[in-house]
Amino acid sequence: MRHLAADRPSAVAETSRYGYLQTLLNAAGEQLAAPRVHAVVHPANSGAGIPDLGLYAADQPDDARPLRVAEVETFTHSARRITALLALADVVDANYRRVAGLHEDS
Repeated sequence: MRHLAADRPSAVAETSRYGYLQTLLNAAGEQLAAPRVHAVVHPANSGAGIPDLGLYAADQPDDARPLRVAEVETFTHSARRITALLALADVVDANYRRVAGLHEDS
């Protein structure tokens, strides 16, 4: 996310951020128990033009169909939770240190 913010003033509006988005989605997809998911930028045309991004099960070839809507919704929910935890890491760590310190004094 820091890279996105740093590149914002000089980047092309949409496609320049696809690599960062792919990296973020792949990192989230690796954290899933099943199915693990990976992202492909501009997967092959499936009849409706070239998609911006496709999400695939890790054991699925890139030229297979992308995941179905329900599968993507499950992944999206998990990815949002992981992203929120990463964004709050400093707050969670500070709170843990504060609470751990209180218990040590007891």
